[in-house]
Amino acid sequence: MTTQLLMVNTDHALLEVDHLQIYTGGRLSDIFVLQELGLNNAHQIIWRESQGTLSAIFFFANAYLEIILIEDEIAFRQYSAQTKMNLIERSQWQETGASPFAIGLRPKMNYQLMGNTFWTEWGSSETKISFSLKNLEAIQEPMCFTIPHQIALTNWLDNSNEDHQQLMTHPLGIKKLTQVKIKINTHSTLTNAVSLLQDHGIITIEQSRSPLLELTFDENAQNQIVDARPWFPILLRY
Repeated sequence: MTTQLLMVNTDHALLEVDHLQIYTGGRLSDIFVLQELGLNNAHQIIWRESQGTLSAIFFFANAYLEIILIEDEIAFRQYSAQTKMNLIERSQWQETGASPFAIGLRPKMNYQLMGNTFWTEWGSSETKISFSLKNLEAIQEPMCFTIPHQIALTNWLDNSNEDHQQLMTHPLGIKKLTQVKIKINTHSTLTNAVSLLQDHGIITIEQSRSPLLELTFDENAQNQIVDARPWFPILLRY
């Protein structure tokens, strides 16, 4: 995989959250904690040998959450160094104070993204994913990147498909992600990429002593809270 990390030049108003990632040094058994709290991952465990990671995926009606666990530390360190994404620091967020979160953004209405990209493998074909170099270097804020329409959740998820419905069915009864708030452990000025996402209301950023991903579903209709800490820095409102 060859990489080219340059500034992304795109209109953030035409973007929306496709998926959220959490990098952690936790164990696969910790995923069962999330299931006990009322999330269903429908056995979506993905092994990425070249990256040295295991991923557990939780699907919702309009987005998904991916927990990325380190399975092979040597391969993971090599991948982190190759991509210059500071993933080691992010996965060790308890010690480093880095943000373990990443935000995958998709274009609205198949808007064609412009700008510089780096190449990554997705399935059997190469896919362009755009990163901001300054954002990658700012490890105390969430990493953000844009993906093309063809790999976006909304391009393949079919709400009328029974198998897909099972993927999105959770004991908590949650369906649609309606708000994303990310707490970060820094008072430094946000990079332009993250600042624009907040300005356009795509995400909310707040300062805190420790990183936290706060997700609101269905406009908090049930007025309930599920706290996944200390296993994962996740708080769900629904």
